[in-house]
Amino acid sequence: MTLTDMLQTNKGEIVRRCFLRVAETYPDAIGSFLKKEADPFLNPVGPTITRALEALLAELIEGATVRGFKSALEGLVKIRAVQSPSPSDGLSLISFLKQAIRDEVEAEVARGGATDRILPEYLALEERLDEAMLIACDLYVGCRKKIDEIRINEVKAEKERLSRVIRAMNGRNRTTGTEKMVGSTGSIEETEQGLQA
Repeated sequence: MTLTDMLQTNKGEIVRRCFLRVAETYPDAIGSFLKKEADPFLNPVGPTITRALEALLAELIEGATVRGFKSALEGLVKIRAVQSPSPSDGLSLISFLKQAIRDEVEAEVARGGATDRILPEYLALEERLDEAMLIACDLYVGCRKKIDEIRINEVKAEKERLSRVIRAMNGRNRTTGTEKMVGSTGSIEETEQGLQA
């Protein structure tokens, strides 16, 4: 039996074990929900993680290209970038997949499988997993950067909105007979001083 045959035969179990490890990285209630809830409408994250792991394993079995890895990892890394508190948690799924495959290889060797064929293939597969980890790192950093940009833009927009409100209030407080137009000039500091008076 070749490594490819073994992975094809056991891919469902490999994905299942890897998914369970990923679910354990979530808080208890969420991890339990991910494991138990099969309805994709109630639990869209669980099936998305499973599909991504299946795609990643398929790419590994088929000798994936960089493009194939990116395609398999993108959705999964986006979820992990949003939900994981640290990069090590976010990218741990590659290590989990590596361990699940290693467990299958060790079990096959223990059963007396064709070690002379499996081990060289396994070493090549581990190199591809390391490459997948590097690609996942690039994707993760890109996702986190985008999230940070969105947050910064939200803060800027809120600051601008508050500045307009303060300027409008300043315009009303400084008028003596006719109200100034909303958006009148005047610094925020002057407005704050006027509100305190």
